[in-house]
Amino acid sequence: WAIVKDYSVYSRLLKHVASLVIITSHETQLRATQLLRTINKAYSKQLIAKEKVPLGLPPTYYASKGLSFHYAYATLRHRWKRLNQTLETSQWLGLQLLDPSYCNFFKEVTGPSPAYAWVHCKEDSDEDCETLLFQAGIIARA
Repeated sequence: WAIVKDYSVYSRLLKHVASLVIITSHETQLRATQLLRTINKAYSKQLIAKEKVPLGLPPTYYASKGLSFHYAYATLRHRWKRLNQTLETSQWLGLQLLDPSYCNFFKEVTGPSPAYAWVHCKEDSDEDCETLLFQAGIIARA
């Protein structure tokens, strides 16, 4: 639940949530969740049998060993670092700050590696950030 005072923020939020719900049925989401749980159990058993695999290696290393979750983390982490470096130099756009946190899957503190980014306009005068992003060649969901 959320209380949103600004009607324009509310309408954009409603549009975003509706697009997420419409895209994938609940039955499909449930099947995917069950499948991922099964994969996670098998993956965890495989890792317990071996020695601990360190994070921070190139994605190609994990791909060659069949470590799909490590590969996904390394790939997304690399992309996040590149995006962060790019937007740090921008005068107009900024990225949300994400601190390292404990990962229950890897059982250690990991750096941020989200699959999406919350980009914001740094200037208060930029009322329509979506248009600014579109003019820069970035298609955004706002």
